[in-house]
Amino acid sequence: MPIAKVENILARGMKRGRKLLTAVTFSGGKIEEVRRGDGEAPAALANSPKAAVTVAQPTRGCPIPEFERAEILATRVLKEFLSPTQLVDFERTQSFIVVGADSGHRYMLISRHSPSLHAYGGRSVYDVTEGQSICVHDWLVPASEELLELALFLGLPGRERYVRALPEA
Repeated sequence: MPIAKVENILARGMKRGRKLLTAVTFSGGKIEEVRRGDGEAPAALANSPKAAVTVAQPTRGCPIPEFERAEILATRVLKEFLSPTQLVDFERTQSFIVVGADSGHRYMLISRHSPSLHAYGGRSVYDVTEGQSICVHDWLVPASEELLELALFLGLPGRERYVRALPEA
């Protein structure tokens, strides 16, 4: 599909009010900005590009956007609840082990940002004892807050049953 058409349909709708930059890359590694002229196809596109993209101009200024601040604060709080071993694991792999208070099962809790998430069935909770993923999440909060929720619900007496009894668990 022509870049201009994709840009008008998708990029402008997702990035309202921001200046856009379109660029192409070629198999040799060269990158060029695509500039539109008098209704003609950009010259760069005549050279068979490998890929093209339209990005929004970065936003300048401070303070840190709220979602990043929330993630930073959630991570600080999570770290306060982790044992020294869990903390080392979390900082190294964005995952750690929790022992279920009711069953004694060992659970691997994996951040949605962890590269190893796919190794555990793409889920944030993996029952190491049974070797199965559990479908439970809270994507309305930062990833670290989700991990803390899961750790608390699995590690406190009477709460693990709730997680295991969820319909999709």
